Amino acid sequence: MPQPQEHAQVGPPSNSAVGTPGIYLFCFARPVVAEGLEGAGIDERFPLEVRKFEGNLAAVSSWVLIEDFCGAEAEVRMQDLQWLGPRACRHEAVIERMMRLSPVLPVRFGVLFSSPERLAEFVSRHRAGISKFLDSVMGLEEWAVKATLDRARAREHILSEVLPPEDGKCAGTPGIRYFQEQRARAQAEKEVNRWLKTVCGRVVEGLSRPASRAHQRKVVPRGSEVRGGDPVLNWAFLVAEGQLAAFQSEVDRANADYEPYGLVLEASGPWPPYSFCPSFEENT
Repeated sequence: MPQPQEHAQVGPPSNSAVGTPGIYLFCFARPVVAEGLEGAGIDERFPLEVRKFEGNLAAVSSWVLIEDFCGAEAEVRMQDLQWLGPRACRHEAVIERMMRLSPVLPVRFGVLFSSPERLAEFVSRHRAGISKFLDSVMGLEEWAVKATLDRARAREHILSEVLPPEDGKCAGTPGIRYFQEQRARAQAEKEVNRWLKTVCGRVVEGLSRPASRAHQRKVVPRGSEVRGGDPVLNWAFLVAEGQLAAFQSEVDRANADYEPYGLVLEASGPWPPYSFCPSFEENT
């Protein structure tokens, strides 16, 4: 059976006099996503489209006006949450809907191509890499695992393990006890970072066993106004549906083991596989 040829299924907006039309890209996928295509694109003016390419590839896209995303006025709009928020949410919602029909290669918010031909050129250059990635994430979902640490709680728990008990020969006089406590507190402070490094390694190793792939992500500190422990771990995992129960059990086991020390894990998902996407040249 011949493969579908590269083409644009819908022409540019008829009212393009109000701006320059361009192609907004959500993700690459397999052409089967056309079965679930409905609704608006990145804004309410233009519908979603699936553009099919050779090699069993498709691009989920919509027409936009390039001026909405490029230029001085667009830079101001990008700082306006009332404008940006609904579009960013729609971007995520479209990709999440497509991932229920096909493996996807999601792209970040705001990727534009000046014409269908430029998009087709991009796909032609990167066809093998796009297809390889879609094959590699077939049947897999991204799950994010973050951990926070209550450092004061961790210090106190470690202190209770290194400080001699008050009963017995080790207790000594009150003065000796005081110096023992001060020395133990200083030791506990040093031990927290060493302990944390070891424990995080164990946690990641345990979570990696039921996962197909793992990727370390940047740990973003909390703002001073946000309550809670300090972020200390941020990883993404690709997990097959059949391994999800085992993966969640590893999260539960880690929380049972380390929550008394103030280390708490939180898993979220499933997400599109953003953390595992290859980096392609974006000459649009």
